[in-house]
Amino acid sequence: MATEPTSNTARHLVLGATGVAGDGIARHLAETTDEPVFALSRRGSVPVGYEARIDGVACDLLDEAGLATQLETLAPTRVYYAAHAHPAGNAGDLNPRTMQRMLRMASPFSRVWDALPGIGDGVYGLIGRRAGIVDNGRNAAMFGALVRALRGPAAATVRHLAVLTGGRLYGVHLGPNLYPGYPGRLAEDSPRHPGPSWYFAIEDLAFDLASEGQIGVSLHRPHFILGAVRGAPYSLINGLGVYAALCREAGVPLRFLGGRAVYEARFEAASSEQIAAQMAWAACTPEARGEAFNVTNGEPLRWPEVWPALAARFGLEAEVSEQAMHLREVVADPEATWKALRERAGLVPMPLGAAFPQAFLHQSMVMTWDVHYDIGKAERMGFSERRAQVDEVLRLIDRLVVDGTLPPLPAPPAGVAAD
Repeated sequence: MATEPTSNTARHLVLGATGVAGDGIARHLAETTDEPVFALSRRGSVPVGYEARIDGVACDLLDEAGLATQLETLAPTRVYYAAHAHPAGNAGDLNPRTMQRMLRMASPFSRVWDALPGIGDGVYGLIGRRAGIVDNGRNAAMFGALVRALRGPAAATVRHLAVLTGGRLYGVHLGPNLYPGYPGRLAEDSPRHPGPSWYFAIEDLAFDLASEGQIGVSLHRPHFILGAVRGAPYSLINGLGVYAALCREAGVPLRFLGGRAVYEARFEAASSEQIAAQMAWAACTPEARGEAFNVTNGEPLRWPEVWPALAARFGLEAEVSEQAMHLREVVADPEATWKALRERAGLVPMPLGAAFPQAFLHQSMVMTWDVHYDIGKAERMGFSERRAQVDEVLRLIDRLVVDGTLPPLPAPPAGVAAD
């Protein structure tokens, strides 16, 4: 049941609380404050283990009347938006080797289509649909419904809106191979990538709301988000954990699927709790109103650091091939292997397709280019929280063991604490 509002208490409302980011935001708020936390999603569920601390709220963001009613009833002072509807634009059965070959073939033509807007928009639109950043307008419609509700009397208590977007706004999914103007270092004022993206619509709406001055607005742009949510289709942690479990069950080393060039590239990641910490900081920092912020764990994520630690956590040897590989070259029959593991370990009854975001894992192992975020803006304003990437990955892997997605693992290596 919702608690009664008081004049001196912040009240937190997380929209999209069942996703990888929203789940972590709700957890972080519940663990760092005694103030009321509400988790809104279509199902109204809350993170496992937080049923007594977080109030679940069932609401479809496209139901504007229902959303306005919830805002009036819950009387939140801070709203955290992480309710992205990811379109069906994943990589399907494409594997890192095939995707890297396609990038190499397309790269020589990128300057041609970049110079011809008509052709470029079409090509970038196709790429955007594959990357999941071009949809049928659903994301803009959901966020637009929220913005309209926040302009109405039902949202009279709201003082700050923190909005999650992401680094694909800069073109990190394109890299220098497909985007000749790709910046070497990504700062908040870096230009938007060519071609369409639903990120643009959300940020435009957010900045318009911020310009009205009634509600503080901040935007938060991670690259990869590290979070552990049962059955999440866009979770790198779920992908890594289930892949490692498959290798362990099959009795093979933990082979890196992306090949040597990807293994040696740097990229950025932020745990969902780190995103939440930055959002909470922005909500009570006047200078952050109307601003966008890159968000990372404070250091790059490098596979040569993560991969051996992940292998050790599962009691496996780590291997890296020179060329990219397909999953079935490592585990011959993943479905049968998973079924045997699940039944033997008594895991949550999820088929492999639900437990293992294979397409998303493949996409994460395609980038041969460096992704380098500039996080100085938030640091200069006072946000200095940092988290060790390897520790975060292992902590979240252990969460998947606790919730029954993964089987019990060997004791953590010396010096590594379990969640």
